[in-house]
Amino acid sequence: MSVSGDKTVTELGRLFKSPEITNSAIDQLLGHDLIAIPRADVALPPSNVGEGITSLQQARQLLNDTAVMALGFLGGISALRFTLKLEHCYSAPELRAIYPNYRQLVAKVRGEDFVNAVLERVEELLAKV
Repeated sequence: MSVSGDKTVTELGRLFKSPEITNSAIDQLLGHDLIAIPRADVALPPSNVGEGITSLQQARQLLNDTAVMALGFLGGISALRFTLKLEHCYSAPELRAIYPNYRQLVAKVRGEDFVNAVLERVEELLAKV
Protein backbone atom coordinates (compact mmCIF):
# COMPACT_ATOMS: atom_id res chain seq x y z
CA MET A 1 0.00 0.00 0.00
CA SER A 2 1.19 3.52 -0.58
CA VAL A 3 -0.09 7.02 -0.02
CA SER A 4 0.54 9.32 -2.97
CA GLY A 5 2.66 6.48 -4.29
CA ASP A 6 5.60 7.08 -1.99
CA LYS A 7 4.97 5.32 1.37
CA THR A 8 4.51 1.63 2.15
CA VAL A 9 2.50 0.37 5.12
CA THR A 10 5.74 -0.32 6.97
CA GLU A 11 7.00 3.20 6.29
CA LEU A 12 3.69 4.67 7.45
CA GLY A 13 3.95 2.56 10.60
CA ARG A 14 7.24 4.24 11.44
CA LEU A 15 5.61 7.67 11.21
CA PHE A 16 3.08 6.93 13.95
CA LYS A 17 3.69 6.23 17.64
CA SER A 18 1.90 2.87 17.77
CA PRO A 19 0.44 0.15 15.52
CA GLU A 20 -3.04 1.03 16.83
CA ILE A 21 -2.72 4.62 15.60
CA THR A 22 -1.38 3.39 12.26
CA ASN A 23 -4.24 0.90 11.90
CA SER A 24 -6.78 3.59 12.74
CA ALA A 25 -5.31 6.01 10.19
CA ILE A 26 -5.22 3.32 7.50
CA ASP A 27 -8.81 2.29 8.26
CA GLN A 28 -9.94 5.91 7.91
CA LEU A 29 -8.12 6.36 4.62
CA LEU A 30 -9.53 3.06 3.29
CA GLY A 31 -13.02 4.04 4.49
CA HIS A 32 -12.89 7.24 2.44
CA ASP A 33 -11.42 5.42 -0.59
CA LEU A 34 -8.35 7.64 -0.42
CA ILE A 35 -5.97 4.69 -0.58
CA ALA A 36 -6.05 1.13 -1.87
CA ILE A 37 -4.14 -1.94 -0.82
CA PRO A 38 -3.13 -4.06 -3.81
CA ARG A 39 -4.22 -7.67 -3.58
CA ALA A 40 -1.44 -10.07 -4.52
CA ASP A 41 -2.26 -13.67 -5.24
CA VAL A 42 -0.23 -16.08 -3.17
CA ALA A 43 -0.16 -19.78 -3.86
CA LEU A 44 -1.18 -21.83 -0.86
CA PRO A 45 1.35 -24.45 0.24
CA PRO A 46 0.85 -28.04 -0.94
CA SER A 47 -0.68 -30.54 1.45
CA ASN A 48 1.79 -32.76 3.27
CA VAL A 49 -0.77 -34.63 5.35
CA GLY A 50 0.39 -38.15 6.06
CA GLU A 51 4.06 -37.24 6.40
CA GLY A 52 3.84 -37.15 10.20
CA ILE A 53 1.43 -34.21 10.01
CA THR A 54 -2.30 -34.55 10.59
CA SER A 55 -4.77 -32.64 8.45
CA LEU A 56 -5.92 -30.71 11.55
CA GLN A 57 -2.34 -29.64 12.27
CA GLN A 58 -1.86 -28.48 8.71
CA ALA A 59 -5.19 -26.61 8.74
CA ARG A 60 -4.18 -24.80 11.95
CA GLN A 61 -0.76 -23.98 10.50
CA LEU A 62 -2.27 -22.63 7.28
CA LEU A 63 -4.59 -20.29 9.21
CA ASN A 64 -1.75 -19.13 11.44
CA ASP A 65 0.76 -18.59 8.63
CA THR A 66 -1.64 -16.67 6.41
CA ALA A 67 -2.90 -14.50 9.29
CA VAL A 68 0.61 -13.61 10.44
CA MET A 69 1.73 -13.00 6.83
CA ALA A 70 -1.27 -10.76 6.12
CA LEU A 71 -1.02 -8.75 9.31
CA GLY A 72 2.75 -8.37 9.28
CA PHE A 73 4.27 -5.40 11.10
CA LEU A 74 1.01 -3.65 11.88
CA GLY A 75 -0.79 -6.62 13.33
CA GLY A 76 1.70 -7.96 15.85
CA ILE A 77 -0.66 -7.97 18.82
CA SER A 78 -3.69 -9.03 16.76
CA ALA A 79 -1.71 -11.86 15.16
CA LEU A 80 -0.51 -12.98 18.59
CA ARG A 81 -4.07 -13.04 19.96
CA PHE A 82 -5.25 -15.05 16.98
CA THR A 83 -2.36 -17.50 17.34
CA LEU A 84 -3.21 -17.99 21.01
CA LYS A 85 -6.85 -18.75 20.13
CA LEU A 86 -5.68 -21.10 17.40
CA GLU A 87 -3.49 -23.03 19.82
CA HIS A 88 -6.61 -24.01 21.78
CA CYS A 89 -8.35 -25.56 18.78
CA TYR A 90 -8.11 -29.33 19.16
CA SER A 91 -10.94 -30.31 16.84
CA ALA A 92 -12.47 -29.30 13.53
CA PRO A 93 -15.51 -27.63 15.20
CA GLU A 94 -13.23 -25.59 17.48
CA LEU A 95 -11.20 -24.50 14.45
CA ARG A 96 -14.32 -23.53 12.53
CA ALA A 97 -15.46 -21.46 15.51
CA ILE A 98 -12.58 -19.03 14.98
CA TYR A 99 -13.24 -18.50 11.25
CA PRO A 100 -14.99 -15.16 12.01
CA ASN A 101 -11.88 -13.93 13.86
CA TYR A 102 -9.70 -15.00 10.94
CA ARG A 103 -12.00 -13.31 8.43
CA GLN A 104 -12.06 -10.08 10.44
CA LEU A 105 -8.28 -9.94 10.74
CA VAL A 106 -7.24 -11.00 7.26
CA ALA A 107 -9.99 -9.72 4.92
CA LYS A 108 -9.17 -6.09 5.67
CA VAL A 109 -5.62 -6.57 4.42
CA ARG A 110 -5.83 -9.38 1.86
CA GLY A 111 -9.46 -9.22 0.74
CA GLU A 112 -12.43 -11.56 0.89
CA ASP A 113 -11.26 -13.64 -2.08
CA PHE A 114 -8.03 -14.54 -0.29
CA VAL A 115 -9.86 -15.39 2.94
CA ASN A 116 -12.37 -17.54 1.06
CA ALA A 117 -9.56 -19.40 -0.74
CA VAL A 118 -7.76 -20.11 2.52
CA LEU A 119 -10.92 -21.24 4.31
CA GLU A 120 -11.83 -23.46 1.36
CA ARG A 121 -8.40 -25.09 1.59
CA VAL A 122 -8.80 -25.48 5.37
CA GLU A 123 -12.16 -27.19 4.82
CA GLU A 124 -10.53 -29.59 2.35
CA LEU A 125 -7.99 -30.45 5.01
CA LEU A 126 -10.63 -30.82 7.73
CA ALA A 127 -12.59 -33.21 5.51
CA LYS A 128 -9.69 -35.62 6.02
CA VAL A 129 -9.97 -35.51 9.84
